[in-house]
Amino acid sequence: MMLVCVLFHGLRWTPIHRTVNEVIIGVDWKSLTIPACLPITTDYFPDKRALQIDYVVSLYNLLPDDVSAESQQKTNYKKPLTTLEVFQELISQRLAQGFQLIVMPSAKECCTSSVLRKSMSDGELTYSLSIGRLFHKITLSGNAVTVTRYRPRHPYPGFNYQYRYRFHTPHHDTYEESYASFTTEKLEHYNWNYLDHYIC
Repeated sequence: MMLVCVLFHGLRWTPIHRTVNEVIIGVDWKSLTIPACLPITTDYFPDKRALQIDYVVSLYNLLPDDVSAESQQKTNYKKPLTTLEVFQELISQRLAQGFQLIVMPSAKECCTSSVLRKSMSDGELTYSLSIGRLFHKITLSGNAVTVTRYRPRHPYPGFNYQYRYRFHTPHHDTYEESYASFTTEKLEHYNWNYLDHYIC
């Protein structure tokens, strides 16, 4: 055990670490009911060479104003979202699914007022997001929103595990057998194009 010298009306030695009797042992129920989450920002984005070699790039354009014009002709008229609102909703949907905003180191230094990675050039607004090895770049340019997706060229193999267990209920004398299946989510196969057009 390490000791620290504390100067208080003379020399006095006190332990740095708590003893076993002082440590609270038990289940932290609060942490089990509130799930942990990743920070909303990250600072990693692959360089151009890695994007060309390791990723498949796909992009599509959304034109919210054209969709709004079509919806106004319907009898059940609901005020359509503006292009900026659609752009913000696309970002919000990804954040709700666990994506992180990418803040590049140069963006941190020059834009200290904002934690979001924004690139304003020639009237364009760009946000980059990532989850694991998936990267999305969403760009607002005029009345068009462009979504660029970077998926890994060689995705990880799927994982499927069946956990078998026995449980005892209060009104039975024997243990019952049951199982739970755990599989990995294949995010690279999620149809973001469909969701984005639905939002639009």
